[in-house]
Amino acid sequence: GSEGLLAAMEWVLSIQKKYNVVAVSGSIGAPNTSGLRGGEGDCSLDPKLAVKIKELVDAGIVMVFAAGNGGSFSKLDFPACLPEAVSVGALTSNGTIADYSNISKSITVLAPAEILSSNGNRGYFIGGGTSSATPIIAGAVALLKQAKPDATPREIKLALQSTKNRISDVLWANLPILNLPI
Repeated sequence: GSEGLLAAMEWVLSIQKKYNVVAVSGSIGAPNTSGLRGGEGDCSLDPKLAVKIKELVDAGIVMVFAAGNGGSFSKLDFPACLPEAVSVGALTSNGTIADYSNISKSITVLAPAEILSSNGNRGYFIGGGTSSATPIIAGAVALLKQAKPDATPREIKLALQSTKNRISDVLWANLPILNLPI
């Protein structure tokens, strides 16, 4: 169940003011299998978690979630599919949409997803996934909030979506790519 996630989100609410929490990065997701092929589904996998996420957004916290790695062209994993969420898709190191990345007409933004990581045994590997791109966007949210402290989660989401950097694939045109000019 989602009891642990609900407790973690409640904890975030309890420390929000003390630590000026502006974003939560969630590399979690469950396939959103509802709805018709080509549709986005109703995204009602866990109503309690959906309500808690909305509560954090209403408190001013931007909720950033991985879109999922199922390669869907029409559905984002839950909870990225929630309208309050900032959903993050993956780009390859050469700037194309990763073939495993879920995307849809409602995706918020795409970000680099291929990372160099340690395997814990003094070795390294290149990994990737929408979970790798998600914390990059959470960091971008922090920078946007630093530039405009009064920005609401909705305004931050719109700023991420309204980037001039775009990419298209065979199904969707002009999907937003993270762009934070200096």
